[in-house]
Amino acid sequence: MPCARRAREAILDHEGASLDDDEDAVPVLTIHASKGLKFPIVFLAGLGVAPNNQTAVLGVDRTSHEIAVSIRARTRDANFTLGPVEDVARQELAHQQAERDRLLYVGATRARPPRAVAVSPTERATPLLSA
Repeated sequence: MPCARRAREAILDHEGASLDDDEDAVPVLTIHASKGLKFPIVFLAGLGVAPNNQTAVLGVDRTSHEIAVSIRARTRDANFTLGPVEDVARQELAHQQAERDRLLYVGATRARPPRAVAVSPTERATPLLSA
């Protein structure tokens, strides 16, 4: 039962990177694992998936170094906040967008010569690049 065993085990990021050039196989990698590698064609999947916009419970203002805490009750409309919660949330959103932009750049530049295909469902699609 190798397939059942394989389904239960964790998939490591570097597994596809060990394929030989003469193997008749398609490597499937995360963008992190593909950094530094080159491929004839790259498919970028999931570009239409919206990022997780859930507010962090604890954060630090990158300018003032103040701590911000935000706790919301699940069962009722109650919210406890302490510190510059809005500023930290804004900074975190900008940081997440910059990271998504960086990952898109890394993924799209893995193809040599440049041939990248973006795969995205048309419904629920959100822009990946910041304006």
